[in-house]
Amino acid sequence: MKGQNEAWHYTIRADGIVTKSPTGPFLEEYRWSAMESDGKPVTLSAESLAYSRKGLARRRLYCPECPHSNNVDRALSAPSPTS
Repeated sequence: MKGQNEAWHYTIRADGIVTKSPTGPFLEEYRWSAMESDGKPVTLSAESLAYSRKGLARRRLYCPECPHSNNVDRALSAPSPTS
């Protein structure tokens, strides 16, 4: 993924899979890696590398619980070079 937040340019790799939950709906799960900020590599913490987001894939009314992101690099949840 490539993004821009005002003058800040960043890239990050998102690897995704789709699985079917035990209760029926399909879920998407993404893991983040290989982040660059303004062309320079960013070392993500172990918590950030292990963090995944599960979301709705096929069923509109189903919303699974997102994992806590307290220990995840802020750039993964609110990208900003000054945050």
